[in-house]
Amino acid sequence: GNNTTFTSGGIALGSERIAVEYEWVLVRKSVRPEPTNVASPPSAAISGNVFEDVNGDANPADAVGRPSATVILYLDGVDSTPDGVDDVLVTIPPGITNPAPTDASGNYSFVGLSPGTYWVVVDSKTVTPSAGLNVTFAQGDVWAEQTYGAVGAWCDNGAGGTAELAAAGACYGGQDNNTSDNITVPITVADLPTAEHVTRVPIAAGTVTSVDFGFSFVPVVTERDDVDDDAGANRTIQGALRQFIQNANAVVGAQSSMFRIPANEVGGSGEYTIQPSLTGPLPAITDSIVLDGTTQTGWVSAPIIELDGTLAGAGADGLTIGAVNSTVRGFVINRFGGEGISLDVAGAANNLIAGNYIGTNVLGTADLGNAGEGISITGGANNNTIGGASASDRNVISGNDARGILVSGAGTSSNVIIGNYIGTDAAGTGNIGNSIDGILHEQGATGNIVGGAAPGEGNLIAFND
Repeated sequence: GNNTTFTSGGIALGSERIAVEYEWVLVRKSVRPEPTNVASPPSAAISGNVFEDVNGDANPADAVGRPSATVILYLDGVDSTPDGVDDVLVTIPPGITNPAPTDASGNYSFVGLSPGTYWVVVDSKTVTPSAGLNVTFAQGDVWAEQTYGAVGAWCDNGAGGTAELAAAGACYGGQDNNTSDNITVPITVADLPTAEHVTRVPIAAGTVTSVDFGFSFVPVVTERDDVDDDAGANRTIQGALRQFIQNANAVVGAQSSMFRIPANEVGGSGEYTIQPSLTGPLPAITDSIVLDGTTQTGWVSAPIIELDGTLAGAGADGLTIGAVNSTVRGFVINRFGGEGISLDVAGAANNLIAGNYIGTNVLGTADLGNAGEGISITGGANNNTIGGASASDRNVISGNDARGILVSGAGTSSNVIIGNYIGTDAAGTGNIGNSIDGILHEQGATGNIVGGAAPGEGNLIAFND
C-alpha cells in the first residue's frame, strides 16, 4: 500500500520499510563476490639453462651458458613416452616462442602453461662452443654431446636402455649413446621421437626451474664409426671419436677427450673397440689435442681403447698428427694398412705419445701389427717425445710389419725416444718382434735422442728382424 514518489532530485522514500530495503541493497552490492565460474588464465611455467660443460665431466662447475640454442616444448598425451604418437607441439600464448632460442646467458623459459606433463627438448646441433671456432670452420663442422641432465632427463643407462634421472647429474649420450640427435627444420611433433636430449617435466602450478641441459664437445660415448648421421653438414656421428677429432680441429684451443663408452659395450678382454670405416681413416689432427683413452671408465693401468684398422682401407694410418702440443695416451692401435701413428710433417712438433700399445692385441701379448711402421716420424717433425721414464708413459711398439719406429728426413730433429718396449710383449719378456727394425734412424734426421741416462729412460729393444 505505500508508494514511492519520483522527483527531479532522485527518489523520495515513501516509507521506512522501503528505506531499509534500499539500504540493504546498497550493502549487498558492496560485498558481492566475484563470479566463481570464470577460469583463471594458465600461469604455470618451465625454465632452465643450456650450458657448455667445457671439460666434459658432467659437473656444471665450469658451465658456460650458450646463447641461441634451440629449446622445444611438447605436451605429453597419456602414454608418458616421447614417441610423438599422442604428444603435441605446445602452442604458447602470444609473445612467447616455441621453439625458443636461449638468451645470451643460455637461459630459456616457457610461461602461461596449463597443468600437464611436458617434454623439454634441446637441439644439440644449435649448441655452440664458448671458445669459438678456428678460421675456415663453421657450426656445421661441430657437434656437442650431452653430459648433464636435470631431474626427469631421459639418459642412456649404461646397460642398453634408457632411464629417467631421479636427481640431476651425468647424462652421457642422451637417451642412447649410439644414436645421434635428429631434429629437423621446420620443427614438428615428428621430431620428438628422434630427439636425443629430452627431459620430462610434470607440472601442476607455479614454475618448475632448473630444467638444465649440459653439452660438451669433448666426450666420446660410442664405438660407432659406420654411417654418416648428418649428411647435410660436415658432422658425422654424435659422440664418436671421429666427431671428437673434428670438434678438436675446429674449436679454438686444445681440447681434451673424455671417454664415457657404456660398460655394456666392453669386449671380452675389457676393451672398447673402435673400427674406423665411415670414410676411411680418422681425420688428421690439425690443432692441439689431448687424446686420452685413460679417461674411459674402467681403465686401471693398461690401455683399453682399441683402434682396429681392419675396415679403414688400404694404406690408412691409425692416427695422423700434424699439430703441436698434442698428446696421445692410452690406446691400442693395430691392424691398420699404414702406420700406427704418423708424425710426418714439419708442423708435428712438441707432441707426446705415451702409454700406448702399437701393433699388439689389447693385452699386449699377441701380434696384431700395422702394415707399416708402428710410429713414423718424418718430414721435419721435431721435438716430439715417444714414451717416458715412468711405466705409465711406456709404449709397447711391437708386431708391426715394417719398423717399430722410423725417424727419417732432413729437418726431422730433436725428437726423444725413451722408456719404450720395442719388439717385446707388454711384460718385456715375450717375442712380438717388428718385421724389419726396432728403430731406424736415417736420411738426414739429426739431433734425435734414443734412450737416456736417468732411471727408466732406456728402451728395451728385442726380437726385431
